[in-house]
Amino acid sequence: MDHRDNLAEAIKNASVEHDGGKVTLACAHAFKLAEDSGVGVREIGAVCNKIGIQIAHCQFGCFD
Repeated sequence: MDHRDNLAEAIKNASVEHDGGKVTLACAHAFKLAEDSGVGVREIGAVCNKIGIQIAHCQFGCFD
């Protein structure tokens, strides 16, 4: 399992599935995962995009 696979698993575990199938990760959780994993928030965002998880409640506009 490579580094991005580990990040993807951590992101999935921290994500919330809503009615209708939408899966989101709170911005604060994204920053915490980045800090805990020793990666930048851009990498967290890239992995979220790859696996179809949307960042929610973003205060700074860091995530597209």
